[in-house]
Amino acid sequence: MFKVMTAINNDKDTLNYCNLISQDKRFDIIRTSTGIQTIDTYFERQPDALLMDSNFPDINGVEVLNKLSSSIDEKKKCNTILMANKREALAITKTSKLYAIMYKPCFPQDALFLIGQMYNENHCPKLNVDDLYSYFLDFKIHLSSNGCKYLKSAIELCLYNYPFYGNTFDNLLLQLAYQYNKEPEQIRDSIKNALKPINTSSQKYVMQLYPEIFIDDTQLSPKKFIERSTIYFHRKLRNK
Repeated sequence: MFKVMTAINNDKDTLNYCNLISQDKRFDIIRTSTGIQTIDTYFERQPDALLMDSNFPDINGVEVLNKLSSSIDEKKKCNTILMANKREALAITKTSKLYAIMYKPCFPQDALFLIGQMYNENHCPKLNVDDLYSYFLDFKIHLSSNGCKYLKSAIELCLYNYPFYGNTFDNLLLQLAYQYNKEPEQIRDSIKNALKPINTSSQKYVMQLYPEIFIDDTQLSPKKFIERSTIYFHRKLRNK
């Protein structure tokens, strides 16, 4: 079983998160509600994923994160999802232990998205980068552009949490924004620019190659392209 530890100081929130996460039979839930309890239980139970609040009644989440990163082995484990507001997030030094930040207000379904993603990164076949770049070239995406870089990360993130649900797209942009130290709107605009050549030129050839990407559309928005590309590569990896 994949052990998921929730460290949330609000009983109602804890119940909501645990009820949703426990519906996925891959996950075994461990609960804590204070900073000290989180540190002690983490080292005792060794969870695979930690979903942690930024504030506890005894110590704050950043202190907990620093304590958990005190050993070299633990510091290398990228397994912590921190729930924080944007001001708190700006004050957090990037650490290899921090897998993602969920910006408050947070929602259980977004936490499940990230935990599933973390699980799948350890259990799913890896995407061949050369295959992905060849695919991008077919869509006239410039490989040196920022949009290409963000699309690569977005598709990889979504592949590790297939199926990709549309209501998580904004959270996906937030993850990419944190990863690249940008605003979500900048990420979206760069992806739009990367897709502009295929959206403003002849699509006949690429539509024949990838009919499942276009379906009934001739214009590919960032959301549609990422969703459909994720489905395409998921099927490709599954059939290997």
